[in-house]
Amino acid sequence: MDGWGIIVGVVMGGVSSAVAAAPVVPKYLSVEHTRVVSAWLKEEPGVRVAEDADCRCDEDLKRERTETVGSWNAKSNYHPYYVSGDFNHDGIADFAVGIIDEGVSGKFRLVIFDGPFNKGAAPQPAFVSQPLSLGEAMFYGPPRPTPYFLVVGAFESEGMVLQPTATGYDLKDTAQ
Repeated sequence: MDGWGIIVGVVMGGVSSAVAAAPVVPKYLSVEHTRVVSAWLKEEPGVRVAEDADCRCDEDLKRERTETVGSWNAKSNYHPYYVSGDFNHDGIADFAVGIIDEGVSGKFRLVIFDGPFNKGAAPQPAFVSQPLSLGEAMFYGPPRPTPYFLVVGAFESEGMVLQPTATGYDLKDTAQ
């Protein structure tokens, strides 16, 4: 099932009411990240979490997950639209997901949630990008030099770097 859960309709006295099920989030997200994203998606109608199949990059995914080339180790649990790490360098894990607007074809937005994640508060992203091409993906960690930065771009490219700021993140093109 893609995007949303089942819609349950109830007819009472000739009046139909519908209750939407919780948003569907890919199973590979951690339990805590699933909770945060699900709560945010409830307030964002018409969007869903991007999944591996949205990338249409099966060969790139296979290579990323199975091949070690030089200092680039295979990452068997790699997903192009989900990554976690300390993006803002505060010592607390953050995470990023790709979000697809149902009305926009071939694009996703990168959404970053900075930790820690307060169970009592409505989650607010630290960053939401402009639409990016679905063939691009997110990368973080070794063998890149430290400190690590979240990178988004085509496979086997330099991509764009998300640099933390006092108020969120700036997306910087590495070609500039």
